[in-house]
Amino acid sequence: MKTYSFRWLLVLTSLAACQPSLTIPPTPAAGLPDYSRHPKKALYQRELDQFRKNHGAPGGILLVKTEAHGLWVGASGQANLEHGTAMRGTERILVGSITKTLTATVLLKLHEQGRLRLSDKLADWLPQTKDRIPGYDRITLRHLLTHTSGVRNVGEDNIPFQLALVNRPADTDMSRPETILQRFIYGKPLDFEPGTRYYYSNTGYLLLGMVAEKAGGKPLKALFQEFILGPAGMIDSYLEKRNDERVVRTYFDLYGDGKLIDVGDWERAYDDGSAEGGLITTVTDLLKFSEALFGGRLLRESSLNEMKQTARLPTCPNGDCEYGLGLSTWAFTVGNSFGHNGGVIGIDANWFYFPDKKATVITFLNKGIPTDKRIIDRLLQ
Repeated sequence: MKTYSFRWLLVLTSLAACQPSLTIPPTPAAGLPDYSRHPKKALYQRELDQFRKNHGAPGGILLVKTEAHGLWVGASGQANLEHGTAMRGTERILVGSITKTLTATVLLKLHEQGRLRLSDKLADWLPQTKDRIPGYDRITLRHLLTHTSGVRNVGEDNIPFQLALVNRPADTDMSRPETILQRFIYGKPLDFEPGTRYYYSNTGYLLLGMVAEKAGGKPLKALFQEFILGPAGMIDSYLEKRNDERVVRTYFDLYGDGKLIDVGDWERAYDDGSAEGGLITTVTDLLKFSEALFGGRLLRESSLNEMKQTARLPTCPNGDCEYGLGLSTWAFTVGNSFGHNGGVIGIDANWFYFPDKKATVITFLNKGIPTDKRIIDRLLQ
């Protein structure tokens, strides 16, 4: 049931004139600490290099932390093709839908503070959705968190949205959710009755971001800072649009001919700053979030346990939708993990935490394509 936040469909016939502008020469990222004595260095670097090459990505980053061997971070390939800038592993990166776990954390924190309930209806917080989103008085915050609301997705199945993204990126700015709702969602029927099915919906998290701002009385970026980034010590992370040269450039093979084009400007217009996929971070900052979340420093144990509980519906394979409150479950040969993936136009990011092994793995490629996750078993065997 794992679903990417954006599976790109080739729906346009005239993209050449719409290609993003090229970047000015970036300031090289800082170098990594010395991991030359790490006992798994050769294995990890070899796996990363092959992982990147297998998927035709310009660059890649891998972070592995295990109880037995500690932390290792490595890089492969290039962060910027235009200028031939090597990937160093310390760059800021887009992580797409991994952002949803942080948005869910904000909602659960507000729940802990008594500012909202997960059983609250969409109508309770966003009355403007009346007669615009069918079932607004039946859709709960829990439905939105678990992708069981039935609200139409803004993403791979929304052709008007995709066309607008390439031709007029400003019209698809997910950090302006009300505009997105008015243009692509309002007036459309639900895909199914709330609570009866699972279907991945970016729109649900746009709505949750709006609810969080209303309940928290602050912009979402301020709530991220207060509840997550500050407490976790994530000093290289933010949720807003910035002209940031430290962010890795991203690429996609739009025509299927093996030629990559820079889609960084589309990424920035589409996702940056949004509740569903707009976090900018680094792999080490993402590790800080993981350790703060699962270490009990962000939420109460009861809230974290609720995040982990996946939606159970007869319509999901074996009755398990494999998605809780902003958190996915993943089964590997080496064990079960919690985490999330983020696949946008030009990136593939994955974050996995294995509680039994006390291990964390984070992968990042600056090319948009679903990746082969079997690398995880090889890394942790």
